[in-house]
Amino acid sequence: MTPINLNEISQRLDCGFRAFVSKKTGNAIFLPNEEMVDFIDNDKNPWEDDQNEIDDNFDDYIEIESWSSNEMYEVMLRFAEMLSNKGIRAKLIDCLESKKPFRNFKNTIDNYGDVRDHWFAYKTKCVEDFIAEQLEKFNL
Repeated sequence: MTPINLNEISQRLDCGFRAFVSKKTGNAIFLPNEEMVDFIDNDKNPWEDDQNEIDDNFDDYIEIESWSSNEMYEVMLRFAEMLSNKGIRAKLIDCLESKKPFRNFKNTIDNYGDVRDHWFAYKTKCVEDFIAEQLEKFNL
């Protein structure tokens, strides 16, 4: 069985793809989500073979779920609450309690390079753990 690349799955989910992992081989197939499909030229669909593979062998794959907005919000809040810098922590928590919390969080954290880097590492680890939990249900 191919080792499953949690980081690749995490990155593709973050970019708006759907991820399917073969129960037999561990190989992953990535397909565009519904919003992306509208922008694909049906005459030149680069994912057609992969879509056919999933359609023809659906029971051989598990679809990896993405985070819901609520789950993402909770991860952002946990991150903000664990920061030792009280000023940045307060700013990020204020962002999460305001209108458009995701946009405000991103805009604020972009101003703090080291904290931003720490956020992305933390987020990646949380997503990879979330994916691993799903795979464990199938002994993958």
